[in-house]
Amino acid sequence: MALKQSAKEAEDKQMKEALDKSEADSKRRKEDDPPAQAAASSGSATVQPGDNFTEKDVQDLMKYKFSRESIIKELREHNGDVKTATAALFAKSLKF
Repeated sequence: MALKQSAKEAEDKQMKEALDKSEADSKRRKEDDPPAQAAASSGSATVQPGDNFTEKDVQDLMKYKFSRESIIKELREHNGDVKTATAALFAKSLKF
């Protein structure tokens, strides 16, 4: 029982660290390159040839009920890194 609790605590800690890192990276990107940020957020809701992710990546994330636009925005902000974009989407969906 204690082992399960310890594993759960470790997993919770890793998730918190990932969310904190994602938020910090996002803030840093916005401060470092505002024009790129504006271009990423004004992009269309379609996967472009230069994107580092696929339509399947977008469809997979849409299963979590995120909007297509927000998914593509996060994937572009995180250079196609699906895990980091997913963490950012979940972090932004949290209500405190």
